[in-house]
Amino acid sequence: TETGTINIGSTILSFDNKKFSSRYFETTSDCKLGFSNSSFSNESGNLLFVSDGFAIFDQNLKVIINGDSINYGVVWQDYRGALYPDAHHSIFFPMPGDDNLVIMIHRTASRAAKTGSIIYDKMNYTLIDKTQKKVIKKNITFFKNLFLSDYYGAVRHANGRDWWIIQMEPVSNRHYFFLLDPSGIHFHHTQEIGTKIKDDVCNGNCVFNSDGTKVAFLNIIIGIQVMDFDRCTGMYSNPVLLPIISGYPWIGTVAFSASSRFLYYSSSKRIVQYDLFDKDFNIKGDTVAYHNGFFVNNTGSLFCHIALAPDDKIYISSIGSSNYIHTIDQPEVKGKGCNVLQQNIKIKKVMYSFFPQFPNYRLGALIGSGCDTLFNQDRPTYKYEIHPNSTTDIIKLVHKQGELFQNFNFEMYNIEGKKVSEEKLSFNQNQWNIPLKNNLSGIYIYRIVMNGMIVAKGKVTVFK
Repeated sequence: TETGTINIGSTILSFDNKKFSSRYFETTSDCKLGFSNSSFSNESGNLLFVSDGFAIFDQNLKVIINGDSINYGVVWQDYRGALYPDAHHSIFFPMPGDDNLVIMIHRTASRAAKTGSIIYDKMNYTLIDKTQKKVIKKNITFFKNLFLSDYYGAVRHANGRDWWIIQMEPVSNRHYFFLLDPSGIHFHHTQEIGTKIKDDVCNGNCVFNSDGTKVAFLNIIIGIQVMDFDRCTGMYSNPVLLPIISGYPWIGTVAFSASSRFLYYSSSKRIVQYDLFDKDFNIKGDTVAYHNGFFVNNTGSLFCHIALAPDDKIYISSIGSSNYIHTIDQPEVKGKGCNVLQQNIKIKKVMYSFFPQFPNYRLGALIGSGCDTLFNQDRPTYKYEIHPNSTTDIIKLVHKQGELFQNFNFEMYNIEGKKVSEEKLSFNQNQWNIPLKNNLSGIYIYRIVMNGMIVAKGKVTVFK
C-alpha cells in the first residue's frame, strides 16, 4: 500500500518510513502474479491480501476461506495455471463505513459468442471479512458493458470516505464512473471526453496524481491523455493529448511524480519526462533514458510498468520474466538529472512484468470544498514552523500538526501585499526547503494555501 508492501511472486518490497527494503520467502503457493497483480495492506503496512485474478490469498500466499474461483468462467478455465489475461483489472478498497470489510472491485474476462476472442464485459465485486480472512460475497456482477482492458482509474471522493472507480469503453472516448460508498458500489454516470481510443485494448494504464486533481492514461496508438478531475462531481475536464514515440508494439505505462509536476512515460526502450508546469508540455517530452541493452541468461530487462512508490521514487519493472527492477532516483529533477538507474535492484525470484496498482489510500477530504462534509468537526488545526525566521537564501518549512491530505501552495508576499513567489509542495513530505534567490531584503508574509483556503501564515525576514 502507500506505506506498506508490494507482493511480487515470493518477494516483498517494503517502504516502511519511506525506506526501501526487499525480502524473499519460500512458498509452494500456486499464486501466479503477472498481468494481474493486486495486493492490500493495513494502515501499518502489513500485507493482508493478494490476488492473481484466479483467487485471493493471505500474506503467506495461501488461499483464504472461500477465496478460490475469482472471475470464474471460460477464460478462468482456459488460463488457470498460467497468467490471468488482463493487466490492472482489480483493486482492493477499504469498505466505506465498515473497518472490518475489504472489497475488491474487478473486471472479468469472457469470450465473444461469435469469434471466441477475449472480451471484458462485466464489473464484479468480491467482499472480504478482514478479521476472519474470509470471502463473504464473491463475483457479484454490478454492471455489464464492454470495457477496455488494462484501463482502471480509482481515486478517493472529495468527502474523504467514498471512492470513484472509472472504466472506459473500447473504440470510444466514453468513460464509466462508479461510486463506492457505505451502501455498496453503484453506477454513477458516463462522460464522453478526450480522444477516442481506436481499438479494444488499452496497452497502457490509467493513473491519478497524488491529490487526485489530474489523471493521465496511455494508449500506445493515440498517445497520453492528461485531464483535470473534480473529486466532488467525478467529472474530467481540459483534455490534452501528449504525443509519444512507441518503442515496442504492445506495452507502455505512465506515472506522476509525487509533486505532480512531472509525468513519466515508459516504453520498452526509453523513459520520457513531461514537465506539466511548462506551458509547452503538450508539444513534446524529454527522453531522459534509453535502455542500455542489458540481457543476462536469456532474461531481458526492457522497461515495462512504471509506478510511484511511497519513498517518492519511481520504480520500473521489466518486460517478461526478470530479476531486475529499475528506478528513477530523483523524479522531481527536470531532465536527465532525474537519474534513471537501470537494473539497480535485483530480486532473488523473477517477477513477470507488472506491479500492483494502488490508488492513494491516504488521500483525504478536499478541504473547503462543497463535498467536505463528513469530517469538518474532527479536522485538526494545521501548524507549521519556519526555520530560520531570518535568512538569506533558503528557508525550511516544517509540518508539525494536522494530517496532510493534498498538495498545497507556499506563497510569499511583500509588505505592500504583492505576491513575489509561489511554490507548489507535495503533501507526501514533512519538511521542505524553499529557495529565496529572487527575494530582495525585507519582511515578507508567507501563506500556506490548500484548495484555496489559507491554513497557516506568518512572517519571515530576508537579508541579502
